[in-house]
Amino acid sequence: ENAEVSGGQKLQVTWKPYNVTGGANIWVSDVSGQVKEMEALQVDGVRATRARYPNMPQGIEVSCGYGCMIDGSKETWIGPDFQKFGNVTYYTDNSTKHYRNTTKDWFNEYMIGVGGLCSVYDPPVSYWCSEHPSGGGAFAFRTPSGVIYKSPNGPYEHGEDARFFVWRPARWANWMFDVAKYDKERNNFTFGRGGNQGARGENKGGDFFIENVMEELDYPGEFFFDKRTEKLYLFHNGTGAPPTDSIVVPQVKVLVNITGTQWKPVTGLQLKGLRFSASGPTYMMPHGVPSAGDWALDRYSAVFMQG
Repeated sequence: ENAEVSGGQKLQVTWKPYNVTGGANIWVSDVSGQVKEMEALQVDGVRATRARYPNMPQGIEVSCGYGCMIDGSKETWIGPDFQKFGNVTYYTDNSTKHYRNTTKDWFNEYMIGVGGLCSVYDPPVSYWCSEHPSGGGAFAFRTPSGVIYKSPNGPYEHGEDARFFVWRPARWANWMFDVAKYDKERNNFTFGRGGNQGARGENKGGDFFIENVMEELDYPGEFFFDKRTEKLYLFHNGTGAPPTDSIVVPQVKVLVNITGTQWKPVTGLQLKGLRFSASGPTYMMPHGVPSAGDWALDRYSAVFMQG
């Protein structure tokens, strides 16, 4: 028999109908005192979709490809705040011994920038914050500081709870942003935490979707956790009430950490007969930029191994 290592917390739920008319099948349960946040949810071992717009017709387990997004070119983006974290400090290796002459006019000297807008990274360092970054369409890293977006289901009562998933224009990478401030009258979302998931910046965003607002709970398989009332709402993708014994909130991000060093490496360890489940999302965790590539990386996983 296989053992299971789970990062989830099983909820005690008592479902009550919330909206079960007109084709809807939305149920609610009080989950007070059980969890503080709910970035993800599993129902009978299948991931539910956090209430979002646009909807995902086949649920979060099936990719929409290039669909299920809002056309970012039609929205008004608020430009970067270049002084949000203060000035960047430049470091360029001008030693002739280290000069690279094999890449023509690109990447000839080792250079980085520390701080400034690269303060979103851990460590706060990136080639793309250096003084003269090279490469196709190269310029210093930056991200938009917000967007003016009028949702067909808005204005939202608590738009400040929303999370934006934004492609960089041309879809080189994507960013995730929490909302720091929401102006309901102007439909203005000011971004807060996030924007550290890609290495290449831009003044504006590309295609995007928005999640974690109650007004977007309108499709089978979606859920919404109201942190103010500590109630869980679920649009059950089935008939009748949702199950009561298999509602799990993924929380722990690293289920197994196997760490050694160059001098004391891990040896002789085997993981057999184990099933790993319900590890928490990591996309909002600290990211770093290890190279001059287009992406940032986070060092978290259900099974983490180094050394």
